Amino acid sequence: MEVFSTTWVDGKINDINELINLNRTRKFAYILDTNFVIYARAYVEDREKFKKENKELYNEFIEAVNYLRNQNLIFYQFGCEESSRDKKQGKLNIEKYKYTVKCLNTILNKKFNDTIITDDFAYEIIEDSKVNVIKSNKMFGIKLMIAYASLMKAFIIKHFDNNLTKEEKIYKYVNYLDKELNIMSPMEITFAFHYVRQACRLANR
Repeated sequence: MEVFSTTWVDGKINDINELINLNRTRKFAYILDTNFVIYARAYVEDREKFKKENKELYNEFIEAVNYLRNQNLIFYQFGCEESSRDKKQGKLNIEKYKYTVKCLNTILNKKFNDTIITDDFAYEIIEDSKVNVIKSNKMFGIKLMIAYASLMKAFIIKHFDNNLTKEEKIYKYVNYLDKELNIMSPMEITFAFHYVRQACRLANR
């Protein structure tokens, strides 16, 4: 099947089976983003309406669903949580969260747990900003720190390491991710290619 993604992808991956065949020794984990979760919820609620309103993506969505039914390592909590928050205040709707997990279980034939660990979720109501919700949500705490450290390092390398070429700056940034943050994130690396260089040949290899 072709790759089904509800978010922008930097690069060319035309067939997920080809990607998996090239990496048979690796284990894949699948993260359900908020868009996919919302689609799944809408599909379970009214299949005909979903098909009518999403003609262009319907077939690929169903193929993705059929594929995920045979996978075991799936992270669903992030998408379920974000799709179950009030858009204005950011407050988590617990019943909606549990209902969303139920919809995923229905469409994917899974038994995902809908239990919410209260210490990891923010319940307070805020007026104009979601900053407090994000700060008090431990689920995203580590990711927020990694994102901040990555962005700050990219800024420093780009603007203050003037003795390095663009290629050397990217190498230094990737080494920082690997050796100091102990991560290897395609998102951060892709960001560096676009942020640090303008026409860096390394990014085109």
